[in-house]
Amino acid sequence: MSSHQQKPLQGKVALVTGSARRIGRESARLLASEGAHVVVHAKTSRDEIEAVADEIRAVGGSASTALADITDESQAQGLVDEIVAAHGRLDILVNNAAIRRETPFAQISLAAWREINAVIVEGAFLVTRAAIPHMVRHGFGRIVTIGGVSAHSGVFHRVHVATAKAALVGFTKALEHLR
Repeated sequence: MSSHQQKPLQGKVALVTGSARRIGRESARLLASEGAHVVVHAKTSRDEIEAVADEIRAVGGSASTALADITDESQAQGLVDEIVAAHGRLDILVNNAAIRRETPFAQISLAAWREINAVIVEGAFLVTRAAIPHMVRHGFGRIVTIGGVSAHSGVFHRVHVATAKAALVGFTKALEHLR
């Protein structure tokens, strides 16, 4: 692509939840390389999200950072509202935030079960619910949820993660019917 051609996501604003590391980090970098301004998000890892944003800016991309606990309704709503206030829009949401602990089934506590589901399922629900009205208002929006093979096949010592990812599949399929 020549430098005179507009990139496909030029002018779009994207939020990638849980983008301090791994798939989220790479998703943020990819969206930025296609021209989107990317909001790099984490719950507590300020240094890590700043490093990702610096990587994006170092290659000519546009990025900012945000800390928020997306399992908290007011913080999830505030995250989206702050993005819209700062950038005028939110066009792309990548629900990536997850906890990927390995624990034998018999040792999974109810608290751990709930924590995994809160981040993966409830976090996606809360951020998506906050984002959709802005997307509708601007007449454009894309929501991507990062699942995994474990949602369909299960995985050893990650029953809680596989269950949450399977719920995310159902959530995403149901969203396809929104109009």
